[in-house]
Amino acid sequence: MKKTIKYLLWVIIIILIISGTAGFAVYKNLDSILSKQIKKQVAKRSNKFYTIDFENLHFNIADGSLRLENVKLSPDSTQVPKSPKITFSILSKSLFIGNFSMWKLFRTKKLTIDSVLLETPKITLFKPEKKKKKKKHDKAPKIGLPNSSKHIDFVKICKLKIDSGNFVLKNSKNSAVVATLESFRFEIDSLEIVKQNQRKPIKFENINLIAHNFNLLMKNKVNYLKFEKLSTDFKNNTLKIVKFEHVPLYTKYEYAKTIGHQQSRIYLEFPEIELCETDFAGFIETGVLHAGNVNIPTLNMNIYNDKTLPFKGKPVKMPREILRNFPFKLHFDTTKVNKGYVSYEEKPSNGNPASKLYFNKLRANIKNISNTKKAIEKNLSILAHISAKFMNRGKMYIDIDLPMNASSGQHKLKGRISNFSLSRLNKFIGNIAYIRIKSGHLKKLDFDINANYYYAHGNVKMYYNDLKIQLLRRKNKARRREHNVMLSFLANRIVKTNNPTRRKPLRIGEIKYSREKYSSLFAFWSKSILSGVISSVGPKKIVRSRKLKI
Repeated sequence: MKKTIKYLLWVIIIILIISGTAGFAVYKNLDSILSKQIKKQVAKRSNKFYTIDFENLHFNIADGSLRLENVKLSPDSTQVPKSPKITFSILSKSLFIGNFSMWKLFRTKKLTIDSVLLETPKITLFKPEKKKKKKKHDKAPKIGLPNSSKHIDFVKICKLKIDSGNFVLKNSKNSAVVATLESFRFEIDSLEIVKQNQRKPIKFENINLIAHNFNLLMKNKVNYLKFEKLSTDFKNNTLKIVKFEHVPLYTKYEYAKTIGHQQSRIYLEFPEIELCETDFAGFIETGVLHAGNVNIPTLNMNIYNDKTLPFKGKPVKMPREILRNFPFKLHFDTTKVNKGYVSYEEKPSNGNPASKLYFNKLRANIKNISNTKKAIEKNLSILAHISAKFMNRGKMYIDIDLPMNASSGQHKLKGRISNFSLSRLNKFIGNIAYIRIKSGHLKKLDFDINANYYYAHGNVKMYYNDLKIQLLRRKNKARRREHNVMLSFLANRIVKTNNPTRRKPLRIGEIKYSREKYSSLFAFWSKSILSGVISSVGPKKIVRSRKLKI
C-alpha cells in the first residue's frame, strides 16, 4: 500500500513537472504569439492599409495587463486604400492596457478594461489631396461599435489617458506642415461604447483636455490661427481658451502686395474665451458644440485694406458663409464681449496715406451664433446689440439682425451715434474724399439700413450745427495752400450749416451704396453710413463734379 501511494505521488510529481514545463514553454512563447496576432489583426481590420510595429511586448497573464514599447502605427505606403478621408500615424513611447479579461469577452461578448495609457505619443494626420465632398448639413458622425461586429457587443474603459502628446497635421501631397499642437493631455473616465444602432452608443462620466500652443496655417497661406492654451472642466461644463489669435504673416504694408491683389488684412485677438454650460457629451455624440454662454472679457480687432492694388480673386465672405464653412457645427445661445477695440484702416486708390476709423470701449451682446441645420431651417437670426465709443468721443450703439437662411445675405442695421465733434472724421474722409471738416458738432445721427451681399439702402437722420468744410487740392504743389479757397467758399454756401434749421425741417439723408465685393463687412457698413451722411449734408453737385468715391 505504501509502495502504491509512493508510485502515485511520483506520477503526480512527474505530471506537474511536465505540465509546468509545457506551461512555461507556452508562456515563454506567448509574447511572440501575441505580437504576431496583433500585427495580423491590425492589418486585417484596416484592409492592409495600416501596419503596427513595436520593440517589446509584455503580457502579464495574472492581472491581464499588456504593455507595448516604442509603438509605431503608420500607413503602409505599398498599399493603396479605396477612399481614405484622412490618414494618420502614431509614434508612442508605450501603450499600456491594464486589467482586462479575455475569458469574459469570449463568454459574454463584453470587454472591460481597467485603464488605457498612451505615453508621449506623436500623432500625425495627413490631409487628403482631393477636396472633401460637402456632406449633408449636420449629419452626425457614426460612433460606437460597428453593427456587423460578431465578437464584441460592449466595451468599457474605466480610465483612458493620453499623456504629454503632440499633434501635427500635414499635407499628404508634399508633407508640408499645416497645423501643430505642441503638447496636450487627454483623460476620459468610465467610457462605455456599444453598437451604433443603440440610442446612446457612447457614454462617459468625465472628460478633461489640456492643450498648449496650437498653430494652424489657413488655406490662403498668409494667416495663422493659434491659441496658447485650451482646457476643459467637465464638472463645471466649461471650456477655456487663452490668447486665441488670427495672425497675418505679413505687416499691413506688405500683406496685400505679397498676395498681389486687394484683400483685407485682419488681426484678431481674444486674450481669453470661456464657454459655459457646454454640452461635451452632445459634442462627441452629434458633432455639435453647444454652449449656453460665451464670455469674452476683451477683444482687439484691426482691419487694413490697401486699395492701390487691383481687384482679383474671390469676394470676401460674409459672417453667414464663414459660419457655414466652419470645420464643425456650433451653437452659442448668448455671447458677451465686455471690452473691445475695433479699427478699420484704408489706403485709398489715389495713393494718399491711410485713413482710419476706430471704436473703443466696445461692449456686445450676441444671440444665436449657430451653423446647425435646425437653426438654418428655422431661419433664426443672429441678433447683436453693440455699444461703443466712436473715435474715443461719440457714443454709439447698433442693433444687427443677420437671418441665417437669407438667400442673398439680407440683413438689417439700426443705430445711433451722438455727441461727437465732426472734425474728428478728418482722419477718415480727408485722404479719401479730399474734404476736411473745419468745424461742426454732431448732436445725434440715427441710421437705418437694409442690405444684402451687394447693396445697401436706407436713411440717415443727422442732427448737427456749425458745419464748415474745406475742399482739398488733389495735388498740393509747393507754395500753394493745401485747400482750394474758391471751391471751399462755394461749398460752404451750399452745405447746410445746421440740420435742422429754424425755417426748414430735418433733412433726411439717403443711403445708396454698392458694396465692393473685395471689401470687408465692416468697410461695407461704414461706407454705407458715410454715403447717407454726405447725402444729408447736401453738397450733391460738388460731390458729383469731384467724382467722390467712398
